[in-house]
Amino acid sequence: KKIKTMPVHITAASLLVVVIAVMIIKNIGKTGTFLKGGMPSGHSALAFSLFTSITMISQNALISTLGALMALLVLHSRYEAGVHSISEVILGGVLGIILTILIFQIAGL
Repeated sequence: KKIKTMPVHITAASLLVVVIAVMIIKNIGKTGTFLKGGMPSGHSALAFSLFTSITMISQNALISTLGALMALLVLHSRYEAGVHSISEVILGGVLGIILTILIFQIAGL
């Protein structure tokens, strides 16, 4: 119940944290750029971060399912275009989910 009443800026903060984390990881690993290739997939990380935010805030199965489909379409498009490997898009998705849950937990304290 507390998560549903959180302000919108928590979602924006979680997206910002995900963007910064992806840029740091890509810079440390010297792989790709933020918008093109490399480990992890920034697009997948952002899509799954947004999906996690939608799920936590709405707590509605239909809306959550639509958010998951959106995130999976982003993941699939990055893989299908040959920009990322399966491991890169999966790692990006996991990173987005974990960081978003972490931000929501910290904000809920």
